[in-house]
Amino acid sequence: MNVRFLTRRPRPRARLGLALAAGLSLAVVGSAPATAYGVIVPPRSHKDVLTVAYDDGNGGVSHYTLRCHPAGGSHRRATDACRRLDTLGGLVGPTPRGQMCSMLYGGPQTAHVTGIWRGIPVDQTYDRVDGCQTNRWQRMVPVLPDTPFGTTPVGPPKAAPKAAPKTVPQAAAPKAATPVTVRTPVR
Repeated sequence: MNVRFLTRRPRPRARLGLALAAGLSLAVVGSAPATAYGVIVPPRSHKDVLTVAYDDGNGGVSHYTLRCHPAGGSHRRATDACRRLDTLGGLVGPTPRGQMCSMLYGGPQTAHVTGIWRGIPVDQTYDRVDGCQTNRWQRMVPVLPDTPFGTTPVGPPKAAPKAAPKTVPQAAAPKAATPVTVRTPVR
């Protein structure tokens, strides 16, 4: 057995090559900001614009626009919604395949979000059909309404409905009390 082979050290040129390769890779990675997933994030000099189509599950469909950097659009809580999206790093993505989800129905609401976020086109659909989907929805609040029945206003203010003429209900005749007989078995 050759002992010299087992204890041989790398040549100085090999060390220099490894050091140069490591330094070059750090210089490339350090030159641009990246998210946790390795996607290059462009600077915030552009406008992020999202369009949300929201269906409350009762036939009421509303559309609103959310602009960020600077905040604006027809969303009533645009500043809070933009801050939430910045915290999340963008829209909440789909539930991973094979994910175990509780079968707790969260409601009939759906939302479809499209637009540009950080220079990247986005297109996500949200619903509340199970625990995972309801969790995705809740993470997107205040971009999406935060109540289970979709009553939180998020879009542009709606015109007040016209007041209906007031009617005085007729007093109903009191109903006669019905006697109740309880029979217990004798043992």
